[in-house]
Amino acid sequence: MFSRTQASRDRQGGRLLLMALSACLVAVGCASHAARVGAGAGASELPIVEAHPTTPLAAPAAGTATSVATAVAAALKANDWPTLYNLADDSLRDGMTSTQFAEQVGIAIGAGTRVTDVHSTGSITYTTNQAGVSYANVPISLTVFFNGANHTTAGTLVLINDQGSWRWFTTKPAGS
Repeated sequence: MFSRTQASRDRQGGRLLLMALSACLVAVGCASHAARVGAGAGASELPIVEAHPTTPLAAPAAGTATSVATAVAAALKANDWPTLYNLADDSLRDGMTSTQFAEQVGIAIGAGTRVTDVHSTGSITYTTNQAGVSYANVPISLTVFFNGANHTTAGTLVLINDQGSWRWFTTKPAGS
């Protein structure tokens, strides 16, 4: 029997990893992201764009964000933090080395925690903000092993068009 308490723990486990990945981005990339997206008074310090009005953006050429989203999901599933780092946008890569990123993720998620599955649960949506920055949002299901069990939660891979190329921007829990 799957209890309400178990469901809550499952969502929490995946959310912890998603928040840890976002925290790594916040630690190093927040200032450059805020400048790039035109953050003003009251804007969130998290590298997430909900604080900025968005409008639908015509989808770019087929597959441009899809291939990067697939590569990010594969890196997450493989717990391959150096590859995830290499798929990240410039502000993350300019703020720390691949080794530092891997260390920060390891610290944030804790020993024994690992991603066991990531897959898309819907279509990619494209938006642009008032500053002209384009994003691709990919709904995902993320399963993380911790405390001796798998825990699954919904989330979103957010890609940013960084100097003409789609790059990983953040991974966030659903509803954030």
